[in-house]
Amino acid sequence: RFVDLGLRFDAEPDILLVANPDQTLAFQKEFLHFTDDQFEEMSAQIERALVKIRERGFKDAETSLEILRNNLVLHRRADNNLAVFTAKNYARSALRRLPENMQDPIRKAVQRVRVGLFEEMAAAKD
Repeated sequence: RFVDLGLRFDAEPDILLVANPDQTLAFQKEFLHFTDDQFEEMSAQIERALVKIRERGFKDAETSLEILRNNLVLHRRADNNLAVFTAKNYARSALRRLPENMQDPIRKAVQRVRVGLFEEMAAAKD
């Protein structure tokens, strides 16, 4: 409905996923924990919106929706599982306690994994 509203006024709708910047389990449970049916519905809504956005040629909105779709896939693979989310929080806490020169290689390794996941998703899309 948001996309349709924006398009009705010739406005480019920009949609983002809610974030959990403090990485709290309570917020994750209440606002960012979804059932399989909810994931399917969100994915279907994104795909329907992408068709409409592409027809109008709104590139920024298309990019935002594609990022949202990719983030949703990553969320479903990891942070939607509350045990994985909690384990990641403990790992982040431990990482922050390391000296800076030890943190950087770990961050780079994590980033390589993320890039690989995005590349996999792009390849699967093609």
